[in-house]
Amino acid sequence: MITALNAADFERIRAGYDPDPAASLSLQAEAYTQNEWFSLEQNAVFSHSWQWVCHVEKLREPGAYVTTTIAGQSIMVVRDKDGTLRAFYNVCKHRAHELLQGEGTVGHIMCPYHAWAYRLDGRLQVAPHTKSLKGFDKSEVCLDQV
Repeated sequence: MITALNAADFERIRAGYDPDPAASLSLQAEAYTQNEWFSLEQNAVFSHSWQWVCHVEKLREPGAYVTTTIAGQSIMVVRDKDGTLRAFYNVCKHRAHELLQGEGTVGHIMCPYHAWAYRLDGRLQVAPHTKSLKGFDKSEVCLDQV
């Protein structure tokens, strides 16, 4: 088992690879079976590229949403009231609680932990018990877009 990948690991894993597809063999089996290679692939490839979540028909109406996990991150995709599809990290900006599960339709996105509510465009709409917080401005808080 590999604990940290290094240059020698990359050389070993590519043994048999050839730029000519007709002469190339598969990567070594550990490239497909070991968690270290899977984690590297998740971080280096999938977290930096477009990923398919669902067909647009599933998100036809405002408030329609789906959640998924991409590269180990919980993501929600929602259609806002103007019809724009938006993807956000599926965590509340207050205490990082998961906001939505599965799929469905909502009028707003509400955190089940402290009832912070976000508009479908990600802007914070309601943040209970924050009026006494010095310097807190809810207009400066919004969900992080993917």
